[in-house]
Amino acid sequence: MAELVKLSHFKKFDNKGFFGPKKLLLFSMDEWRDFDTKKVIGAKLNTVIWADNSDYGDMRVSNKGRSMVVKVAGLKPQPVESPEFISLRNPRGTIYGEYQNQLSVKADGFDVIQGNEGNAR
Repeated sequence: MAELVKLSHFKKFDNKGFFGPKKLLLFSMDEWRDFDTKKVIGAKLNTVIWADNSDYGDMRVSNKGRSMVVKVAGLKPQPVESPEFISLRNPRGTIYGEYQNQLSVKADGFDVIQGNEGNAR
């Protein structure tokens, strides 16, 4: 039997289902550089999943406490004085890795959550 190629190209990631029930805490930002040119193309947000209310089909499963890097093109990295809760604008995830357990995340930006308000970045 022949092996098929590029099957992951047809796998769709449920962005709304994954990111919707999570609460993210932003700890810091780093420069996001293009791998080939080394030019700064945006910021990498270093976050932790603070709360995870996702339904994984098993109540014992959660991604709470796990770190996640979110890449935002065109954003200049800024110091984060103290951790801030954020919501991502138009997050997109891509699953990769030998065991399909790695997630590459990009977003158009984020909003800082302060009570019921948010400040755009």
